[in-house]
Amino acid sequence: ISLTGLSVRTEALYNQNGQVGVWVYDMPGGTFVPVDVLSTDGTIAMIQPLTEGALQLGQTVLIK
Repeated sequence: ISLTGLSVRTEALYNQNGQVGVWVYDMPGGTFVPVDVLSTDGTIAMIQPLTEGALQLGQTVLIK
């Protein structure tokens, strides 16, 4: 199986109002971006944003 997505540490995943996502550091406090978790090994999660283009390679995600 071949997956295409972005990888983040599992500590960067948050549940907000029943939706899993990450906080992107684009302004003070960050912006919550909902994602689908494609796979995880317990340390690293392969994710894909629900809105195409909402996450870019190299963006900083927050671990709160």
